[in-house]
Amino acid sequence: MCLRDITPRHLWIACALGIAALLLRVVFVFAYPVSSLAGADPVAYWSFAQGIASGQGFRSTFEPWLADRPPLYSIFLAINFILFGESHVQVFIAQSILGAVATAVFYICAVRVMRAGRGFIAGLFFALFPHFLLFTKQILTESLYIPVLIRVFPTWREIGLDKM
Repeated sequence: MCLRDITPRHLWIACALGIAALLLRVVFVFAYPVSSLAGADPVAYWSFAQGIASGQGFRSTFEPWLADRPPLYSIFLAINFILFGESHVQVFIAQSILGAVATAVFYICAVRVMRAGRGFIAGLFFALFPHFLLFTKQILTESLYIPVLIRVFPTWREIGLDKM
């Protein structure tokens, strides 16, 4: 499969989609009431992040013997805690920014694989997809892992691992 080149016009469209996705997510953060859809996971990630941010390492603040979650999202939360304090709103804003960047990168990936018209529709769907909006206002790993996976996918294809 041949990957298509990206033009400056595609980059401008990616920026516009990313800004639109950011505005939508920020409005969602302030307009939608807080709810927990994930049971104990948000509490566990928050607790691990508190342990990391306080210098105690990757350990739960309420169950110090427990380390049963992957550390990347807890590290992301801890960095937010160190920079902005322990606030759900600050974390949700950071996740909104990640969602906006993911939208722009997803659009670029879609254009490279499917051409500009279909890539735009895919980027628009990604920006408006209800589950991605919900993830913005949840303390869940998906808010971090989706953008990371979207960025890794084109690299995986470009270095030829898809042919192995």
